[in-house]
Amino acid sequence: MLSLLFFCAREPNLSLEREMQQHISSLLTILIFMLQFEACISETYMDLYYTPGNDVILPCDNTSSLNSSCSIITWFYNRDNSETTEMVWNGVIMENSAQAARLSLYSNCSLGIRNIVAEDAGLYCCRSGNTTAQDTNVGLHILNISASQTLNGDGYITLACTLFKYSDSQLCGENSILWLNERGTVLLGSGARDTGPMCVSLLTVKPQRAQHKTYTCQYIKKNSVKIEAHYTLRAVISGQMYHLYHRPGDCVTLPCDSLSDTCAMINWLYSKDSSQTEILVQNSNVKQSAQAARLSLQSNCSLGINNITAEDAGKYFCRPEGTTGQGTSVYLHILTISGSPSDTDPQKDGNITLECSLFRYYSSIPCKKKSICWVDETGFALPDRGVLQNGQTKCVSLLTVKHQSDHNKRYTCQFLNKKTVMIEGHYTPVFIASTNPLSDSTPNKGFIIIGAGMVILVLVVIFTVFIKYSRRAKVTEDIQKRSHHNVTILKNTLENEKMKNKETHTGTWRTKSKQKGSIWPADLNSGSSCCEVTLLP
Repeated sequence: MLSLLFFCAREPNLSLEREMQQHISSLLTILIFMLQFEACISETYMDLYYTPGNDVILPCDNTSSLNSSCSIITWFYNRDNSETTEMVWNGVIMENSAQAARLSLYSNCSLGIRNIVAEDAGLYCCRSGNTTAQDTNVGLHILNISASQTLNGDGYITLACTLFKYSDSQLCGENSILWLNERGTVLLGSGARDTGPMCVSLLTVKPQRAQHKTYTCQYIKKNSVKIEAHYTLRAVISGQMYHLYHRPGDCVTLPCDSLSDTCAMINWLYSKDSSQTEILVQNSNVKQSAQAARLSLQSNCSLGINNITAEDAGKYFCRPEGTTGQGTSVYLHILTISGSPSDTDPQKDGNITLECSLFRYYSSIPCKKKSICWVDETGFALPDRGVLQNGQTKCVSLLTVKHQSDHNKRYTCQFLNKKTVMIEGHYTPVFIASTNPLSDSTPNKGFIIIGAGMVILVLVVIFTVFIKYSRRAKVTEDIQKRSHHNVTILKNTLENEKMKNKETHTGTWRTKSKQKGSIWPADLNSGSSCCEVTLLP
């Protein structure tokens, strides 16, 4: 009875356990089905963060071991959801895209982009064939810091930290961009502001004297730093001034103590004198000017001038756009040296005047005495006429020297500032040896010329006589040859005539004998008697 009761009591529990197992099995089946369904219809998405200038690789997860070819792969690009651009079509890079020259398609169908810029930010999609079920979507986001091109009236400058992104992406939270100084201290910047394709935060700072400062901008997502960028603000060197000395034909580099790492806000101005100022470079672009073909802006904002001339002397000023007082002044001085008059005969002795000129920026300050001196080859100081001022842009010193045709001497002009030689130029008057024989005053020269003339005359007479004799001998030889030929012909003619006459006499004799009964060998054989033979006369 007890065992029956026990069995009856246990049966409901077994039934409940069996029911629970069935429910769990059903739930597991549904869960497995849902996971499989989700895997079939899900799309892969990832975010990549970079700074400008890097090379990036965008992965494509649509390839399988059964189909490793990229011939059915297409890459799309979208910046603001308004227009989609085909970057790669069926494994071939589209040449009409703006990025084509910087794109590469790898063997695993990943897309490479070289030297990225802010405009490359956006949404990239890798698709296999015509199905969208397994697209790989990659959001490329680029962080950059730039400085405003103008300084505020109180000397402050504004830095902008910008995250370039896909316009529909929700990446711009209020505290998503953070500013730090060199020590890692958080700085108070403006909150991040979403403008669609950009997320921007501003920071206003003041450049420090004689000290460079670096600022860091960080993009943060879910309390994690995804990317950061750095910007170095150069120290303000107020009233910095340079004096450069060169000679014509040199290539010079004019320094610029810029406030920023880029030259986008740099201007270069030029003044020959204080009455006029010319803009040579504006916002890093070389403007049209007489010097434009010889100008170049260096990566550190310095200005290069090729093959300088005296006309390039003057004041050059480098400063940020929108400022007036802050900047770098560069004074370019050019030293020239020349002989006067320029038509001095290099084949004759005489005096020549050398002119040493220092071209400079127009200034009311007069040229200092003894700022230009002359020395010879041995370094010995030569007496000159002192330093003169030609207008307001040139200091001049003149030196008169003896031009000696038997020796080329070198003269050196030096410009001194506080007894220090800043630059020097050299000049060597050139002597050219005489090539005109009549210009030589040696008395034997005339006799040599007359003797040479007589020799030439005698040679001409001898040659003439030889020609005449040769012609006469030739004529005589021709006459003798013709006479001998005529005699030979005459002799041969007489011989022929004689032979002909002989043959004629013999034939006549034979004819006459026959007619008068002359005996021929045939008659003798026939037995006829001999008779007298009478010869015809």
